[in-house]
Amino acid sequence: MSRKTRWVVRQTPGDYQALGQKYGIEPLLLLIAKNRGVEEENFTRFFCPSRDDLYDPGLIKEVPEAAEILMQKIGEHKKIRVIGDYDIDGVCATVILTEGLRKLGADVDFSVPHRINDGYGLNMNLVDAAIKSGVDTIITCDNGIAAYKEIEYAVDKGITVIVTDHHEIPYDLEGEVKKYRLPPAHAVVDIKREDETYPFKDLCGACVAWKLLIFLEQKMGADIDSYRYVELAGFATVGDVMQLKGENRTITALGLDAMKHSAFVGLRALVERCEIKPEDLRCYHIGFRLGPCINATGRLDSADRAIKLLMETDEKAAADYAAELVGFNTERQALTDKGVESVLETMERDGMSDDNVLVVYVPGIHESIAGIIAGRIKEKFYRPSIVLTDGEECVKGSARSIEGYSMYDKLNECAGLFIKFGGHPMAAGMSIARENVDKLRRFLNEHAGIDEETITEKITIDAVVPFSYIDAKLVGQLEKLEPTGNGNVKPLFAAKDVQIKKLEFRGPEKQHVNMTLYDGTAKLEAMVWNVADEIRQYFKDKYGANDPDKAISEGGSTGRLDIIFSPEINSWNGKTKVQLKIKDYRFNDHS
Repeated sequence: MSRKTRWVVRQTPGDYQALGQKYGIEPLLLLIAKNRGVEEENFTRFFCPSRDDLYDPGLIKEVPEAAEILMQKIGEHKKIRVIGDYDIDGVCATVILTEGLRKLGADVDFSVPHRINDGYGLNMNLVDAAIKSGVDTIITCDNGIAAYKEIEYAVDKGITVIVTDHHEIPYDLEGEVKKYRLPPAHAVVDIKREDETYPFKDLCGACVAWKLLIFLEQKMGADIDSYRYVELAGFATVGDVMQLKGENRTITALGLDAMKHSAFVGLRALVERCEIKPEDLRCYHIGFRLGPCINATGRLDSADRAIKLLMETDEKAAADYAAELVGFNTERQALTDKGVESVLETMERDGMSDDNVLVVYVPGIHESIAGIIAGRIKEKFYRPSIVLTDGEECVKGSARSIEGYSMYDKLNECAGLFIKFGGHPMAAGMSIARENVDKLRRFLNEHAGIDEETITEKITIDAVVPFSYIDAKLVGQLEKLEPTGNGNVKPLFAAKDVQIKKLEFRGPEKQHVNMTLYDGTAKLEAMVWNVADEIRQYFKDKYGANDPDKAISEGGSTGRLDIIFSPEINSWNGKTKVQLKIKDYRFNDHS
């Protein structure tokens, strides 16, 4: 099974020279913005995000009702419990609500399910623990929308329940008609409600919680500076891989800006422990450095440590928590690498090369990292991927999907196979009996509805750009497109028929390739990762060359490529230079 790609140049028509003069912005940047669907009237919002761009939280369905309940409970000194989740989004949401409600005078504590002992979201154990503790009101964050029975049970026991969530609303299929089921809570705040009219419907759980807190602060006429939590809202938006469009992009931009001078002692400690300069913070650091540390505690132990880190005010204690989190993440990385190897071995053994939906059961994997492994497998083969392993009482699993295949909808089609499931079109979690695992694999592949185009990754090119146009000034201007990530990807450019002038293998196992390329206008260095074996094999098959660099330097090879790349600044040993980071390539020899 090989990963296939399709290259598409997307250049939205427009007079970018004129627009560039009008807005004082590099025309290429305006082209890229238009390629992202940004209309001219939103250029200022896109390039200069402002707090004024945020929407009124009172527009979200049942935020006013939830606020009224909380005002009453705070006034009556009732005991409130925030029940969150163990991932980045749930952790940040828990901190926002717990800290914020305390500042508003609430008697509030928090509880987060243990991934292994409790599973995802609100469950009977957590409800019973709340009852035993004399809790009057439960408010969920980043979960609860699928906990119909648990909420019904809590309400029957006299508990007031408020749901804040952003996950898909569960539904029953009656023929081809979806009948949505809201839980019987006293207020249900979920941006995905079918009747939701809020202008932006892709907020993460932490942002939904934050919006409720902002509205509650306004309603109570208090002054707790709820805006300070924009850091955690932006952090969660990136960590939960939300689309960086519209209000999400504004929140993330404002959050990253605030993080550079963070008001949170624990967040500053984690940034320092990860050896990141605050002024350099980007979405990349949240997604691949800081976020995994927050997630790691919930995967391998309890998310309480991550919550306590973000709520800590003592620098020494925060530094200790940060060190623990980094240690957990190092352990998680080793387990993940081992798990990926086991999944690949299982796929080969079970003959999955023809499967369009990958359903892989490996008993020995730590269930907490199944989702990360599923993501790795999805990236490697560009197929919807589910990784399953043994839990305490049944098989547990996580799914990651690709564009054009709604994992959540497909799982609904075979809902009878599961003990429990939930999630998004692009990701899901599930519990399933062991005897149903093979049935799941068969069903999803027999009813995949996937064609060749769906499983061919589309790589969208913003523009074909000559090397002579690429310099440090351009790379600096591209920074204006930040924050970039899901839904607002880094710009990608293309160059055709470039000549390899020099080639060098790098890395501890010589697995990466550094090249000097010439497109007829200028020479630039380029890096492409983890393709050394493929490059060596090509030169051996095409030219009989065991040493590609020697063949190139002696003129034995034309060594020409079509490439997709992003330009970046490479700093090493006090020197900086422009370098191309190659996303994809194809050999284009004329010999």
